[in-house]
Amino acid sequence: MKFSRAVLSRRSRDHRLLLRVASGIGLVSLVAGFLVSHFTASGSWAPFFDAVRGVHRLPAIPDLPDPEKATFADWLQAIRGLDLIDRQTAEEESPAPRVPVMPAPPEDLAPAPPDFASELSRLETALIGSALPEPERQLLLALLHGLLGTEKAEREAATRELRSMANATPPRRRAAEFLGDVLERAGDAGGAIDAYRTEVDRFPAESPRSLHRLATLLRQEERLTDLEQLMQRPDLRQQFPIRDHIDLAIDRRDYAALAKWTLLHDLQFHDPWLAVLSLFAAVVWLIIVTQFAGWDRQRLSLYTLAVGLGWLSATLTLYAVFIQSEIRGFDFDESDDAVQQILYFVAGVGLREETLKLLCFLPLVPYLARRAGENDALVCAGLVGLGFALNENIGYVDRGGEFTAWSRFLTANFAHIAWTGIAGLALYRLWRRPRRSWDHFLHDFLIVVAAHGAYDAFIAVPALGDYSFLSLVIFAASAYWFLDHAADQQSGSGAMTVSPIAVFVIGGALLIGVTFCYACWAVPFSIAMAEYVRSLAGVVPVAFIFINRFRHC
Repeated sequence: MKFSRAVLSRRSRDHRLLLRVASGIGLVSLVAGFLVSHFTASGSWAPFFDAVRGVHRLPAIPDLPDPEKATFADWLQAIRGLDLIDRQTAEEESPAPRVPVMPAPPEDLAPAPPDFASELSRLETALIGSALPEPERQLLLALLHGLLGTEKAEREAATRELRSMANATPPRRRAAEFLGDVLERAGDAGGAIDAYRTEVDRFPAESPRSLHRLATLLRQEERLTDLEQLMQRPDLRQQFPIRDHIDLAIDRRDYAALAKWTLLHDLQFHDPWLAVLSLFAAVVWLIIVTQFAGWDRQRLSLYTLAVGLGWLSATLTLYAVFIQSEIRGFDFDESDDAVQQILYFVAGVGLREETLKLLCFLPLVPYLARRAGENDALVCAGLVGLGFALNENIGYVDRGGEFTAWSRFLTANFAHIAWTGIAGLALYRLWRRPRRSWDHFLHDFLIVVAAHGAYDAFIAVPALGDYSFLSLVIFAASAYWFLDHAADQQSGSGAMTVSPIAVFVIGGALLIGVTFCYACWAVPFSIAMAEYVRSLAGVVPVAFIFINRFRHC
């Protein structure tokens, strides 16, 4: 069949063809996911594939390290794992922590053994009989006794032994770090700071854990000048994550530095593969939304600029969050009553985000008012919302996992498109007719802010848990409001060659297929499949909102 715009338009509206294509993509994804799981979850090829994706496995605490084959790192992991279990158990038994708060253990380290004292004894006996060199075994036993010794005298003796090792000539690597661990566990923050600093000074390139604990304790003890000097050391400067610089700027109330590090934070991708998933989801919506106004060279430049401004609006929002939440204390508090929590989401989250997105759309308004129509304004404003969602989604997906990309593809991406598009169109009309459009602008803007805040509140406020389904109602109403505007104002140049339903169905199928294959990486196929089905069940109703609306475009 010869290719033409007419054929492409007709075929993209053939619902049975779209169903077959989507089903084929789903089947190929299942087969590919199975193969990915097979080659990466286990076997001799697993380390190679881990390196390709950048996976760093955290194996569960072994029942007991192999005395003959276990390395120093294996024994250290077992000791620290048992220490984390002891801390967790102590916190569950007593409301008051007996030691300074430490980072929460990974989930795969959480299960407590049936008899902690027995596990401790078995680990100690195995370590004494291990094949490790004597100096390494002596160092690990001192750490074990200092952290987990059942008697005060035993812990004190281990502390003295570690101090002696740390002061030896030449210095023993890790001795000062282990001394810091023991002192921190005992509640001696000042002593722990000195010990960690000693380890960092002696082995600056080989002590990431000591450096992290040192920075954490200096901030905890409000020794900000010491922390700033540490972070400015040439030999350590590159080892500090951006979040440490942000925390220091917050503590210092240094708004210029906070702006700099917030921008760099949003340009850093912890997992580029997950960022690609978020980018792909955004591209699908970009193709759909821009068809309502049309494609040409001038418009494509405008669309690109709109998405970039939207990205910037998310960075400005994060900057505002740091100021409002961590400096001014304006944050969500679970102890507040339901009314205060709802007001936080409406007057805080909704107002903050919609205002900043609209401010970033404002530079485009003069140009649009002179050379473009309302549909271009609606689409460009929607793309500012899409840029915001893209920036935000990368962070959410990085924290929440690959299936977050699929759920936010259907919800957050288009919610921001719709809200910013509606408010942006009202701003465009206000710019063109300032004397007659104030009431219309305020009406639409306040409704958008209220819808955004209510959408979040129905999801996050515990007292509204029984009414969380209303968030879907708000989302559907917002989506239909935007799409009805776009359809009513669609110009001849914006006539859609490719049906939006084709882009949505095929793009969505490709996204969930790639997401599934990604989830199968280093995970048994059955586990990835169960999570795949669970994630689909929650978002199918949202998909039908778009399918029902796009079928007539």
